[in-house]
Amino acid sequence: MSIKNSDLGGTDWTTGTVLTHTDLNDTFDVVASVIPPVGSILPWAKTITGVPALLDNWIECDGSTISDADSPMNGQDVPDLNTTQSFLRGSATSGSTGGADTHAHGTGPSGGGRVETDNTGSYGYITHSSSLPVYYEVVWIMRIK
Repeated sequence: MSIKNSDLGGTDWTTGTVLTHTDLNDTFDVVASVIPPVGSILPWAKTITGVPALLDNWIECDGSTISDADSPMNGQDVPDLNTTQSFLRGSATSGSTGGADTHAHGTGPSGGGRVETDNTGSYGYITHSSSLPVYYEVVWIMRIK
């Protein structure tokens, strides 16, 4: 069976020229270079008006198990990034977790803070309070196929 250029995708609508096999490979390479690979995790503004539903090749990072025979990740658990206060951290490998939701500091007398002294022997109590930095909530999603 022989394949004609017209069988390979028709005409480039911007120039009117017939696409060749090389043209189609180049086009595929360009498209493939901008599509996130399987396993990519991205933020998604799920609940903003006008945002379309998630495509079949993506899943929310909600800790569920992937149940999709067409996915190379079928049967694996998706990380739970949407119900915990997690942040993504770069590493040479993926999947490890760490940290804690709370952190305690030592306190001075009567729970009033930490005792600090200077070179004159004077001391005082330092108290500490903290809050979350300004944030914008997103839904984390992962490409599964």
